[in-house]
Amino acid sequence: MHKKSAPEYRIEPRRLAAVRKVSIKGGFGIEAGSFVFPTAEEAEQMRPREADTRKWAEDRHRNAIEVAGMLGIPPEVYTRDPMTVIPALDDYASRAPLNEFEESDWITLHLDLVSFLADFLTQKYDARWILEDDPEGPVGHRYVIEATGFDGQTHRIDPVDIVRMEFSSPPIEIARLLATAELNLGLASHINSDRPAAPCPAEKTETST
Repeated sequence: MHKKSAPEYRIEPRRLAAVRKVSIKGGFGIEAGSFVFPTAEEAEQMRPREADTRKWAEDRHRNAIEVAGMLGIPPEVYTRDPMTVIPALDDYASRAPLNEFEESDWITLHLDLVSFLADFLTQKYDARWILEDDPEGPVGHRYVIEATGFDGQTHRIDPVDIVRMEFSSPPIEIARLLATAELNLGLASHINSDRPAAPCPAEKTETST
């Protein structure tokens, strides 16, 4: 049986522009090399409000649905169970010509995986996007995922860091990506992977009240 080939990886100019915009606003720091750090007063003025955090979460959810649709998974099927996209997304990521990628391709793939990872966590574990102070970042804050682990404590991860860790150990494996996030959020993994998940150095834990 021949394995169905993954769709050709293409970058849409409109979408890339949006990615570049959120990469700075969301604190990705991908373009930090050419980014002028704001003053403390400017950083406070730039700090997103609660409505901005909701919009960030909605945009990531919408992007995850678009990725699933691109891979042939209907929105209603994906929304009911985000795990339905894992086989197609795994095939897609493994077949992407990574050695031919330009910076824009990496940014788009990174954001696609961040969107799916966060969407999986919010749907399966009632995790949530929150705004966290990041004094060392280009704008002084970043969006992270927060969830209550099975240990009763509140854990936080930056999905950007989790995806970056997966990129550092090719080939990209979606099951391991999810398992790594679960591990660092204190959640028992029920996803099979041939390679073990790794702890994330950036993990933060807070005691629940």
